[in-house]
Amino acid sequence: MLAIFNALIFGSLLFSLLFQTGYVQHTDVGLFTYPFMTLFHERMGSMGVFWNDLSGAGFPSLYIHGYVFNPLLWILLAVMNPISALHWSMFVHAWLASCLLGI
Repeated sequence: MLAIFNALIFGSLLFSLLFQTGYVQHTDVGLFTYPFMTLFHERMGSMGVFWNDLSGAGFPSLYIHGYVFNPLLWILLAVMNPISALHWSMFVHAWLASCLLGI
């Protein structure tokens, strides 16, 4: 019962991100997170996910973002666009944490 309640709460809070075309209005998300998620989606299955060669002489993507080690994000990226996958992973992680802390 608690899991359903938590899903409804988080679903209502993130409704515009999950089911509409909403986006997070923070400067870092627009400049770094969304573009990196798109790059990560394009390079899935190659070694390009570890190294960003589009910034100067290159930059290790794992230095800032640890998305490569998130198995849920890999699954969601296989079936969704990168921005929706990021939003749904935020929802699932918040919901799962609330359920596990409620035990």
